Amino acid sequence: MSFEIIYKGGEANVLDHQTKAFLDSLPQGSSDMIGITPDDIRSGPSPTLPYNPQPVPVDVEEICVAARDGYQIRVRIYRKDENTEAAPLMFYHGGCWVFCNLDSHDSVCRQLCQDSGMTVFSVDYRLAPESKFPTGIQDAFDAAAYVANNRAELKITSDDLIVAGDSAGGNISTVVSLMAKDSKELSVRGQLLYYPITDASRMDNESYSAFGEDHFLTKNMMKFGANHYARNADDFSNPLMSPLLSNELEGMPKTLIQTAEFDVLRDEAEAYAVKLDAAGVDVECVRYKGMIHAYIALAGKIDLAKEAISDSVKFLNSFK
Repeated sequence: MSFEIIYKGGEANVLDHQTKAFLDSLPQGSSDMIGITPDDIRSGPSPTLPYNPQPVPVDVEEICVAARDGYQIRVRIYRKDENTEAAPLMFYHGGCWVFCNLDSHDSVCRQLCQDSGMTVFSVDYRLAPESKFPTGIQDAFDAAAYVANNRAELKITSDDLIVAGDSAGGNISTVVSLMAKDSKELSVRGQLLYYPITDASRMDNESYSAFGEDHFLTKNMMKFGANHYARNADDFSNPLMSPLLSNELEGMPKTLIQTAEFDVLRDEAEAYAVKLDAAGVDVECVRYKGMIHAYIALAGKIDLAKEAISDSVKFLNSFK
């Protein structure tokens, strides 16, 4: 029996009207990225900020975790309240491996914490081009291993982790799962992947052709991020950068992949779901019709994005 993608939302091939309003609000300009530096993007205002979910009150603290090279990784911890003991959720933010940070995804982490009751650990992994592949995934793994090995101190109820992330963070999440399969330091029991990057080696599929411009995340922006992240041409086809190319997916954890219909990453994310299924993994893939990339950051004003987050919380609750 072939793997089937689940479809949610309105009419196919039609932008959600609230999403269209967001796109119409964006400044018009060239998307070729010529002359743009990572710092140019990092220093500018985030266009998604006015659309973020309203921050909910949860207990928040920050710690630092030592990476394998001694670098101190900031980790922001979200708990429903200070004394809560709960299951752990590792969260890795998106941003083409180059931008975004703990603050850009703060409201999303608060929402996941509040709605799931889990303790969320948001990881400030190092970004490219200052820290190229594989530094970011090593930081992500090292932070997860620290959480798993400090259960009592961190007030978590399990050392079996769930990993989650969007876009590049979804890529990092599933790569952490791949690394954990061969490690005695870490056990991952679930992965929640919002529109993940799964194949940086090619950007020529149908969704790239259809939505490479004017749908928020562009083909040129993806090339910009991947080129800054990779050390050399060989990295693009390394399964730890392009997990769709892995032939060792057997034993990967239970997975939910969400995709957006109008997103360059749609096809590769859905292809990853198909490949996970073929490897015997318990996987579900949901495509949100009318949605664009980064919709979890738009859930404050876009109803279908809010529904997608709610669906992802149901997946998290399935582990209780």
